[in-house]
Amino acid sequence: MTTPTAPEQEIDMLNALSNGFESGELTLSAEAIGQAMAHCDEYINAMARLRRTFLNVDENHGFGNLPSGQAIGRHFADKRLEMATVLSEYIAVAERIKETFEAARHRYAETHSAHVAELGSG
Repeated sequence: MTTPTAPEQEIDMLNALSNGFESGELTLSAEAIGQAMAHCDEYINAMARLRRTFLNVDENHGFGNLPSGQAIGRHFADKRLEMATVLSEYIAVAERIKETFEAARHRYAETHSAHVAELGSG
């Protein structure tokens, strides 16, 4: 038996999430929640780096002095800013997903503590 590679583990986790969402019952271990949050952080950081490349590009002042060249330059500048906005939206979604995992981890810890307390008092 071979140890699954990282991409296979990620696919397994995504399949488990997808199946849980479809069934209406999602069960994740504390370790899986931590991994999911780490993946969210990686994604957020990658999208932020990509967004910076679009925002840090020198403003394109067009192609030559002709009005059509200037219009092309403005069009590309608009598209660059539009892409930065889309990446910001992706980041916001990933942050909300991470917050969901954080809340689940907190609820998991609370439930675990309550069960331990219940067992200790019996």
